[in-house]
Amino acid sequence: MKANKLAKIAKTADDIKKGIQSTDGSRGYRYERKFYVPELSKQDLANVIKCHPYFFREIYYERQVSNIYFDTPDLKFYFKNLDGADRRVKLRIRWYEDFEDVIEKPQLEYKIKIGLVGTKKVIPLDSFSITEKPLLNQIQKSLVGAGLDSDILVQLGFVEPVLMNHYRRRYFMSADKLFRLTIDSELHFHEVNKYEINWNRKGTSPGCVLELKYNHSNELLADRVSNFFKFRVTKFSKFAHGIEKLYGEFFPEV
Repeated sequence: MKANKLAKIAKTADDIKKGIQSTDGSRGYRYERKFYVPELSKQDLANVIKCHPYFFREIYYERQVSNIYFDTPDLKFYFKNLDGADRRVKLRIRWYEDFEDVIEKPQLEYKIKIGLVGTKKVIPLDSFSITEKPLLNQIQKSLVGAGLDSDILVQLGFVEPVLMNHYRRRYFMSADKLFRLTIDSELHFHEVNKYEINWNRKGTSPGCVLELKYNHSNELLADRVSNFFKFRVTKFSKFAHGIEKLYGEFFPEV
């Protein structure tokens, strides 16, 4: 029974794959290229971006992004990511700005990637406390209060919070508005379980993550945009990186 319920999550990825195959750069589906740049500060990287021939400019104020990630007890989502599976699922609650005891305007996100193509479904949630215990009860109240479909609630019953991360994000747009870049810096990770966020078990990562995002129809132009940067394209996942930072000792083969 548990396997059947978890299969619904994989089926969601299959449905989205069909949608991607039947569209050409449709709204909601985008390509992503990532660069992990441990040797540069965010300001150094921003200066590089501002020299780009596509004339990127900053379009939004810098803000903090925070996430609580969910996975199965045996970390199925993580290991699919590690194995390079064609279809990868991330399930998280995201909110913006600095920490407070009560999280305002959180949103549930299903992020699904098929190869280089990604999309996500975003569902607004009720506010909830990240300091009251048990944490999972607070999250479940928020989910129920949001009026989620029963199928989604069933799926969420087979996952649990495993990781929290937060970082600073800056946003840039090309002059032709076809390409968007984000810089993520000051990456912090915390262990999470059903009962609480363990603020004492934590990790950090140096440098920045640069992400280039664009529609499928601009794939050829994207080569020109990304080739300007002298960094290697990587499959860097902040979720997988955080899991390895905090739990890597339990699976030394990673």
